Amino acid sequence: MTGADPTGADPTVGARRASSKVAADRVALPVGVLVGVIVATAASVGIAARLVPADGRDPSWAMLGGAVSGALAVGALRSVSVRSTTRWMVIIGALLLLRFGSLAIDDASGALLMLGWIAASATALVLAARSERWMWRQGTVVSGAGSRGGRSSGGGGRLVRIVVVVVCLVAAAGVGLGPAVAQGFSNGPSLGDRPSFERGSIGSAVAATERLDMRTRPRLSDAVVLSVATALPSFWRSQTFDEWDGQQWTRSVRDLTVVPASGTITPPDDDLVSAAATSITQEVTVEAPYLSALPTAPSAVRVDAPTTLLQWEDGSVATNQALGKGARYRVESRQRRDLAPDLLRAADAADIPADLTARYASDPVTTERVRRLALEITAGASTAYDKARAIESWLDANTRYSLDAPLAPSDADVVDDFLFVSKLGWCEQIASSFTVLLRASGVPARLAVGYVPEGRDPVTQRFLVRERDAHAWTEVWFAGVGWVPFDPTAGVTLAGDTPESFGSQLSRYGSWVLLGLALVLGLWSALVDGATALVRAIVRLGRARPSGRRSRRRGPVSWPAETELALERLGRRWGRDRGPAETTTSYARALGVHVGDDRLGAVGELVDRARFAAQPPGDSERAAAAAVLETVDASAATSSPGEPVRPTARR
Repeated sequence: MTGADPTGADPTVGARRASSKVAADRVALPVGVLVGVIVATAASVGIAARLVPADGRDPSWAMLGGAVSGALAVGALRSVSVRSTTRWMVIIGALLLLRFGSLAIDDASGALLMLGWIAASATALVLAARSERWMWRQGTVVSGAGSRGGRSSGGGGRLVRIVVVVVCLVAAAGVGLGPAVAQGFSNGPSLGDRPSFERGSIGSAVAATERLDMRTRPRLSDAVVLSVATALPSFWRSQTFDEWDGQQWTRSVRDLTVVPASGTITPPDDDLVSAAATSITQEVTVEAPYLSALPTAPSAVRVDAPTTLLQWEDGSVATNQALGKGARYRVESRQRRDLAPDLLRAADAADIPADLTARYASDPVTTERVRRLALEITAGASTAYDKARAIESWLDANTRYSLDAPLAPSDADVVDDFLFVSKLGWCEQIASSFTVLLRASGVPARLAVGYVPEGRDPVTQRFLVRERDAHAWTEVWFAGVGWVPFDPTAGVTLAGDTPESFGSQLSRYGSWVLLGLALVLGLWSALVDGATALVRAIVRLGRARPSGRRSRRRGPVSWPAETELALERLGRRWGRDRGPAETTTSYARALGVHVGDDRLGAVGELVDRARFAAQPPGDSERAAAAAVLETVDASAATSSPGEPVRPTARR
């Protein structure tokens, strides 16, 4: 393969290059290396797009879209240098991560994806940097496209590679150790940023409220709300509601009391958590811009926060001053972890206090057919626990979960519409129906809202609670035990639970294929570069000169490239640098006029003929050119200070 100067010493070649506008490194770069650059760049940009939350949409499509964008940029921008295009695509991906990225997309892929991005980016940069190396091997000297002024930038290239390696190592260390180290310095309460609340921008579970309207569709995105360090996952409750009017939930007791400065929470009379319960500690960092209802694992007994705390009658906690992003608080909770079915069934042996029955198990506000349904479902159940399980089983078999469920008519009972008309709903509708059916069966129950964590971040070992993790469930009261959470949504089948479409399969598998390619390319590049460096070191040791000095030459350079470099070196000695648009011939002629030796023009013509003609110059012509260069070099030595420098090729 013979490379060519895109400026075109040969008019035909120059015209062809000018018309096609193909960057020089694309001409000289082997097809295999170019394909590797495209794949690595596509993986880099695609993974960066995958790490940016997609606001509830499948983020795999973002990865595929980013991969296509990266591939098109490198493959289609033929007039732009491969190195330049690759660098800018990697920089764009890095800027996306810095501004919008989030480490953990789901349970365990965040750190792997980030490391994959590092590997893909490093591979793309290293492979693209080899374009200049390939141009020199093919005898192609580029003015303005692959190097500055037609000179090799081997030293600069080595510096770039060193910088890339160092940056990648630091980034990898930061991914692996940074979060853990940062968490070590983040203990203790902190107020965080100034709170900022925009209606509809965050979920209802973060804001203290007196009512929960069941005719409003929830907004669930990938936005992170909380980061929680705890040993035991749990339902993290924000608030409870006990009054139902057919369309919305409210609190029957709305009074708030100030929590003492010690942070001690006064348990309500119906909260029967014993001293033998398991202690659970939560270190919470607020990631949402606004938080006034503090999610805690029930039952909270102590909360350390940077502001005055308020307590509802049910033990839920709110703040007098809302918290902003970066705020931290600590919660100590106590829970019974031994709630076996036999224990809950045995609770029916004790009587339920009359005031508790009146408040939580009285005849609910609903339609007559909902009451009849409750009695039919629980007809064969003898205990409150068995009634709860019977209702759960019925909901599992007869309803479906869907965020796209139709809203109930404005004048309809929401529970009635869900159970008999739509049979489609989200967690709030399912839990509301479960609570109402329990009350119609004589079982004390109330609605709770908050968050249910899905999994730990593999790097920080903290739970990343997202807006989509907002949840509603039911708390059922048992004598001698207290309030026990039931999640009726857990067993309800997703609406439209059909075989996965081809597009979804392509999106999902395409993400991991790109990640695998990135990791393979990164490993291959590391092995190749490491082996190459080792071989070169061994060769340099074996090629030491008799004087003990090691050879500075690293490999063969074509005669045209070497001679062209000698011309440029002479020009620098004489104070006449090569312009970015000058061909070899035009530069040699201009240099000859400058130094007063017309023979240099003939040397430039010989270089272009050796590069582009079918018949290269013979030995005698090359020797004559060398003699001319030596003569001019000697003249420069006598007319300028310093020792003469022999024209040798630089890499």
